[in-house]
Amino acid sequence: DGDAVWPNAGRRTGDDSRAAPDRPPLEPPAASASPLPLAGIRILELTGHWVGPLAGRYLADLGAEIIKIEPADRTVTRGSHYAGMQTLRYHYNRSGYFNKMNRNKYGATLDLSKPEGRDLLLSLVKEVDVVLENYSPRVLPNLDLDFPAMREANPEIIMVSISAFGQNGPARDYIAFGANIEATCGLCAVTGYRDDDSPYRTSLYYADPVTSCHAAVAIQAALMHRLRTGEGQHVDISLQEAGLCFFPETILEYTVAGRITPRRGNRHARFAPQGCYPSLGDDMWVVLSIRGDEDWRRFVALIGDPVLDDQRFSTETGRRDHHDEIDGLIANWTKRYDHNEAANLLQGAGIPAAPVLANWELVSNLHLYERGFYVPVAHGEMGVFPYPGMPWKLSVTPGAVRRASPDFGEHNALVFGGLLQRTDEELRPLYGQRIIADDPPADLPGPVQMKVR
Repeated sequence: DGDAVWPNAGRRTGDDSRAAPDRPPLEPPAASASPLPLAGIRILELTGHWVGPLAGRYLADLGAEIIKIEPADRTVTRGSHYAGMQTLRYHYNRSGYFNKMNRNKYGATLDLSKPEGRDLLLSLVKEVDVVLENYSPRVLPNLDLDFPAMREANPEIIMVSISAFGQNGPARDYIAFGANIEATCGLCAVTGYRDDDSPYRTSLYYADPVTSCHAAVAIQAALMHRLRTGEGQHVDISLQEAGLCFFPETILEYTVAGRITPRRGNRHARFAPQGCYPSLGDDMWVVLSIRGDEDWRRFVALIGDPVLDDQRFSTETGRRDHHDEIDGLIANWTKRYDHNEAANLLQGAGIPAAPVLANWELVSNLHLYERGFYVPVAHGEMGVFPYPGMPWKLSVTPGAVRRASPDFGEHNALVFGGLLQRTDEELRPLYGQRIIADDPPADLPGPVQMKVR
């Protein structure tokens, strides 16, 4: 049924679950703004670091109105990747990391450890559809801000809790930060070299962005359920479990065949040859994979090396048995070409291949620019920088970058004075006690205290 729209923040009237929201947005949309699929949805975000902010950003890019609440007494993920590493007065608003994750959001601050801060937060819960948080499971219950408290404030609230190991279970309160999630979801065990007994981690905290995608989907599923029933719910998302969902082969290899998955480096369990090969230049590489005998015949014809036209290499089994020898012959060919040129030649022959692109190549990649992946974002403190755009292309309701990330406490007046209708007289003492703050504490670490390698 294509005409369905989101219901108003838990305010259903009778059986009319398709009523359009009657609440005004925090700010009126631009007159030229394109339609956005999540317009009318309001989300209260209590997140930091990567997994929670990225989940919120996906929804904000699609039109959801995100109110991000930061602690009034410190800055979470505002302490790195400063523009130019400059020690400026407002350096906490210049974090490239924070600004990448929090565009299209409104920003306010609260000290949730104080009763006044808790009361203001619960007042906000009454005005939103979803609460998104990625605290450790013990934090919000200790503040009397768990799901029962949220539901008492708003009976139809959807609360989404992202944590390392979930809201229950023996490992519930284990401390985690990226690296040990990779270890416990199975990624480290299969990452490494064939001739090395040591597992490796990626250092990229792979489970965070994976879990962000799971959270964005789960939020929309919970909204659809509430659209039909009027019922909110608590969504419990574990980084370990979300990461584990991306490694079904290793689980099946043990449950079905009783085998422990070995570390294979760049090789494949079946396809051969497969690898990452040196190309012309310093630290330049190209990857390729031969999926079967037809790929191999095309590859041999492209290379033109008679040594490869050997009956020992004519079958998949034979190529796996002689992988080392074949790797050397492939490297002799790839080293003659620029990695882009080698990949183009291989692609022209119908062989899956690609150059290994470093960050400096990605930010100037013609294909990404022609597709409009990078979008310029103008920030009051940082100026204009290109940022990654949307990982999707919707033909009718494309996402949009409507505003830069918020400065610290930038929208306090809009959120507490405008949305909650608190007067200046009511808010002034809260600023004095730093329950609400427009700037972080004076002892906030700056870029001069950061180690840069």
